Amino acid sequence: MDELDIKINHIRRLIKEDMNNPSMRILTQQITRGYNTDLGKSRAIYNWIKQNLNYVREDSGLDIHQKPSITVNLGRFDCEDSAALFATLAGIVGIPTKLKVIRQTPNLWSHVYPLALTNGKFLPYDNAAPVLMEKEVQYLGSRIYDV
Repeated sequence: MDELDIKINHIRRLIKEDMNNPSMRILTQQITRGYNTDLGKSRAIYNWIKQNLNYVREDSGLDIHQKPSITVNLGRFDCEDSAALFATLAGIVGIPTKLKVIRQTPNLWSHVYPLALTNGKFLPYDNAAPVLMEKEVQYLGSRIYDV
């Protein structure tokens, strides 16, 4: 197990803890009300994060992981926070998710985002990158972790 595995395991613990948080369950019901498909719910979650929270890049050298409920309360996120929040909300409504970690330079794992199982395949929902919903930025390498 390397440093990246340890980091992702910590994020997965935060996701699982907040899946049982009553306020997160209520928020998820509000966000996904009226959507009957996993695709519709995934898009509603993605759009809610995009419209209600702000992306803030962490200072160089910092790597702080917080519970998704803290992300909601603070109103801001970095890529790990956004991925954890999306995975938590999707998990509450039964949508399987994965975390995809990518590197855009040869030796640095630099970004993580969630994948959600919709219409039989895992689609990306990256709120922290300048891409459209269900699209990915270019990368040199990746690792995918189950939530």
